[in-house]
Amino acid sequence: MVPPDALDAFAGLLREWRKVARRPDPFRWHAELDPEQAEFLIRALYESGVVIEREHEARRARLRPPEADAFLVILVDCVLSALEHEGPSNAQFVAAMRDQWEIARRT
Repeated sequence: MVPPDALDAFAGLLREWRKVARRPDPFRWHAELDPEQAEFLIRALYESGVVIEREHEARRARLRPPEADAFLVILVDCVLSALEHEGPSNAQFVAAMRDQWEIARRT
């Protein structure tokens, strides 16, 4: 189950990204998050993907559109790359995510 706090955070990020995406300039976004919050959101993003894939297999949900993959891969890679340099425990988290999440291995 994805924590409600994570869903609220995702909704806020989507609102923010939609504003940026409407501009004619290339999409650029920057935010400051503490490492714990970044780990929480990445873990929740992974867990939500697992739920969606399971629901898709049961024919109860649709997968994200293929054109969203590039954005997701870049987002995950950027967050994990930044976390990797925060400290040893964060680097362990990143290694674990890359081991278990195929999206996190695409770069």
